[in-house]
Amino acid sequence: MSSKHIDLLDVSELPSAVYFRYADFDAHEYAAPHRHPWGTLEYAAHGVLHMDVAGSRFMSPPQYAVWVPPQIEHSFYSHQPVNYRAVCLAPRVCTDMGYSTGSAFIAMFQRQAGCTPEQYRRSHLENRKV
Repeated sequence: MSSKHIDLLDVSELPSAVYFRYADFDAHEYAAPHRHPWGTLEYAAHGVLHMDVAGSRFMSPPQYAVWVPPQIEHSFYSHQPVNYRAVCLAPRVCTDMGYSTGSAFIAMFQRQAGCTPEQYRRSHLENRKV
């Protein structure tokens, strides 16, 4: 069984202070260890995302997300198909988020934002003027 490397977001800065990334990954796809200047709240809308963040391992089923602060090395692997989601936050937005890694309930986001990350993403896209 071979693994397939996932192409990463290849930019030096985000196009906006809050940027949503989503992709569908097949089983046995991975992102090699990397870091970037923004923070990310990463989770799987379906499936389980396996992550290594700063030497700690996390499993992220749909009800949990993993916070990755700016400039922290991380990688992930999918043992099964995964609907990947990430809320990428510019460094200036991360100042109140803390710089310790860890998993968080999606419900925490929902309480703060009044909706799920997916609902927020859809609303943001619908209200965006092109």
